[in-house]
Amino acid sequence: MKLELQNSNNSLQYGANLSSSNFRLFVDGVPGEPQDAPIQVVDYQTSSIGEVVFQIQDEAASPVFQVRDVTSSLNEFAQIPLDLTNPTPPTSAAP
Repeated sequence: MKLELQNSNNSLQYGANLSSSNFRLFVDGVPGEPQDAPIQVVDYQTSSIGEVVFQIQDEAASPVFQVRDVTSSLNEFAQIPLDLTNPTPPTSAAP
C-alpha cells in the first residue's frame, strides 16, 4: 500500500526530521514498519510531499496508520483508521 503524504513543519524552527521511524501501520493490532519512506528535513514553515509504502496482505482488516514525532519526549501520535473497502486504483502516468 502506498500513501502519499504532505508533511508540514510549523513549530520546529531548526527543521523537522522525517524518516521511516515516524510511521507505522497497525493491522489487527500488530505494528508494521514501512518498506519505503522519505528521509529528509522539513524546514521551518514549509511542507513537503512524500510517499510511505507498506507491505500488507489483501485480506488485511481495519488497518490504522500511525504518525508520530519520535523526537518528542511526550510520545504524542496520531492514529488514522484506513478504509480499504473501496481502494483507489493507481493512476497511470501520461505518455
